[in-house]
Amino acid sequence: MEPMGHIAGFKASVSGGVATVLAAALAIGVNVLFNAPPPALNGLFLTMAVIGLGIMVLLIQSQ
Repeated sequence: MEPMGHIAGFKASVSGGVATVLAAALAIGVNVLFNAPPPALNGLFLTMAVIGLGIMVLLIQSQ
């Protein structure tokens, strides 16, 4: 947020809002599988964790 110091608060609130909406969308996907057997839920959580790790690695490499 350093390049946008004059609007850092606005950018922080927008990024927080976007993160909340995306988390809610992922939670809806988990809720659909809530009645699934535990291995299916474990696989879903593992998949989300791997995707999150991949995004973090990509963002670190792009700096």
